[in-house]
Amino acid sequence: MIAGRQMCEGVLAAEIKEIERRVLVAYSPKRWGNAEVSAVRYADGSHLVIKDFSKSPWVIRQTSGRFLLWREARALRRLLEVDGVPGPPVIRAAWQLKCPFIDSFNLREAPVGEPLLDAAFFEKLEALVIEMHRRNVVHLDLRNARNVLASKDGNPVLIDFQTALFTNLMPGFLKRMLFSIDLSAVYKHWHKYHPESLTRERKEVFNRMASVRGFWFIKGYPLREFLRRRRERRPKSKRNRQKIDLD
Repeated sequence: MIAGRQMCEGVLAAEIKEIERRVLVAYSPKRWGNAEVSAVRYADGSHLVIKDFSKSPWVIRQTSGRFLLWREARALRRLLEVDGVPGPPVIRAAWQLKCPFIDSFNLREAPVGEPLLDAAFFEKLEALVIEMHRRNVVHLDLRNARNVLASKDGNPVLIDFQTALFTNLMPGFLKRMLFSIDLSAVYKHWHKYHPESLTRERKEVFNRMASVRGFWFIKGYPLREFLRRRRERRPKSKRNRQKIDLD
């Protein structure tokens, strides 16, 4: 598995000439709370991912943009020794976060039947999430398949920690619930790509969390979603509460 510390050696030197930039997530005024994300290659051979709020409105850039980058950087620093989490992060100009680029693909791009996404991959992904929890970090957006990567050597990588929470001061029952939210996301992807190796116990964790997902408060952009559904007069979808057959 890729070690975060090994990946970042020598790649964070300041003011090195940029030779290539590829936009991974473009800034859109319709998604004003999102940063633009680019992969940038430098003349010294380093390759970074840059999350940048500089195109966002001034209010976002100076408030939520700063807060989200600070929270993500804090989570990445706490997980610095964990294989499968990129780091260390560097914040530039208060609204720009830099991390080492990892040659990989995300699960959103992967077709069912992708050879790298076998039982061993998902066992490592589960172990990675459990180790993250052991360090008192929960991700809370792993159901988004873009946030789970598979490296070229078949190891899982987690990205985009701006929704992360820190659980060291939380009561036990709340910790367990948040841990289960992350793990149920792992089992969702596991069921899609390698259902035959998903055990009954893991399916039960997924189904237990599916029963309460309708009450979960972190769901992307709640205000925008509310206004869109009100405008379109469409009922709230129950797709995310579907369960896995235990048989």
